[in-house]
Amino acid sequence: MIASFLRKYFPLILVGLAILAAVPGFIIYYRDNSISFDITDLAYDVFQLFPINSSFEPTRVNLLLNVARFLAPLSLATVLIQGFVRLFSLRFREQEIRKFRNHVIVAGDSENNRKLARNLKSEDKQYVLLTADPENDPQALPDDDLFVLTIPQYDIHALKKAGIKKAKYLIISFANDTDALQLASRLSESMSREEITHQPDILVLFNNPAWAEYCNDLGITWQVSNGFKPDSQVKFRFLNHTDAAVRRVMLQHAPDIYSRVDQPDSNHPGISIVGWNLVCERLLLNLARNSHYLNHKMLQVHLFADDLATFTEFKARYQLDKVIRINEHTYAELAGAEHQVPVVYITEQSDEKLLLILAEIRRSAALSGATRIVLSDRSDSIAGLIRESGHLFTDLSAESTQFNTLVDESIDRLAQIIHQEYLNSLPSVNPEIPTHRSWEQLPDEIRNRNRAQADHLWVKLRSLNAEMVPLHEAGETIDITTDPRFEALSKAEHHRWNAYMLTTGWRPGSERDEQRKIHPDIIPYEELTEQKRIYDRNTLKNIDILARAMDCKIICRKK
Repeated sequence: MIASFLRKYFPLILVGLAILAAVPGFIIYYRDNSISFDITDLAYDVFQLFPINSSFEPTRVNLLLNVARFLAPLSLATVLIQGFVRLFSLRFREQEIRKFRNHVIVAGDSENNRKLARNLKSEDKQYVLLTADPENDPQALPDDDLFVLTIPQYDIHALKKAGIKKAKYLIISFANDTDALQLASRLSESMSREEITHQPDILVLFNNPAWAEYCNDLGITWQVSNGFKPDSQVKFRFLNHTDAAVRRVMLQHAPDIYSRVDQPDSNHPGISIVGWNLVCERLLLNLARNSHYLNHKMLQVHLFADDLATFTEFKARYQLDKVIRINEHTYAELAGAEHQVPVVYITEQSDEKLLLILAEIRRSAALSGATRIVLSDRSDSIAGLIRESGHLFTDLSAESTQFNTLVDESIDRLAQIIHQEYLNSLPSVNPEIPTHRSWEQLPDEIRNRNRAQADHLWVKLRSLNAEMVPLHEAGETIDITTDPRFEALSKAEHHRWNAYMLTTGWRPGSERDEQRKIHPDIIPYEELTEQKRIYDRNTLKNIDILARAMDCKIICRKK
């Protein structure tokens, strides 16, 4: 921080020190040599020190004046040198960018962009931060030494300077979500395959989680993606910081991790969530889409909040009643809660309420032994100060600016394999059907379905009491297709698919309609035709293919 300040204001500091030394120095000189002067004489002589052309030749110079005579020309030289660096720094950086391959471009004015760039820098990834931050000189090196191109406007020419032709990822994130969508639209209309050689993934990060859903429903996502020529193979993805961070936390702390479900008659683990807000909304959706285990029982959620006025509308919009069972409680009921749960997720953001909640949970006979997972959108949350067993604090604001959170390359790789295996299983491929297209040509919403299936791989493995390990590790490979739970888990996979479709706005109907989001297969597994059930069974059979693609194998879980 101090180094950045000095680097930016060093010439001004030198000028100030020179003037502070020159004024009393000249006054002392005038007094010692009985020279009469007024304020204009003093100002003129001080100014004359800077261009190094002073005709002033005193016979004896005091220390302060000598210091001023040294600092004044030094400050002028520093200004000239800094100006020269500023003049050519942009060209130097553009020349360096030409050497980049498979790098990441982060474009926009979102305050999270610099944090993301720091994360990329810490991981030694090549990146360019494209910004129009008015606090930085347009051609100056940034205060925090990030690799930045500072531009007056976000246009295609600037993206070309940032190396979009050879980039692997372009992450677009603005404080205003409309700006992000506008830049993505201009890019799709202006670039062709001939101009982009590396087929980059373009991620549009929205601040409002509902934006991606609305854009999908209104066809804006498809319209932007189709702005490229049909053979461009440029992939668009629309997501948001909150969902990305909550998804990562949910996968790391899924309910079944704290309460195993690997028998058909196992009790489904119930959970508690404390706090009703945006974080809670996204957590509920992620849990609904992933909490489908071998016993097919709905996840029991006990939701504690003081104000649930908007909850009914939210629950109806995402059809949660068809996917999970939610019991509503107030904060006052925490201490007297009677339901035993292995894990409590706390999404309350107020420090004062957090202290009350944690105290009430400690008093509760049913909840005091549960693992507490606090999801906060602030790094300075009071919950981060607690150090004790069973208390886990997650800073979502930091998690959401991790590159691996926004771009989970291993999941994307699995999702592509899943989709290819689906295509291989089809009797014939009809390009007119969106799901029959290649991965590069898939709408983002359908790619997300494959990512959701890839996410659920770990839940399936835990349900089978199995795990994926590198090929070189010890352990005998198991055959999932001969497991007696195979059909039950195929049924669970269909329940998971149903949950994903329902929570993303799809509804059951006799005829499939992509625009109205109606699908005839959103029905219980028992009502599917035998031909349709094959798709769910293939999901289980493909686990071994996915493992081999990652140079891994499936073995019984280590105890």
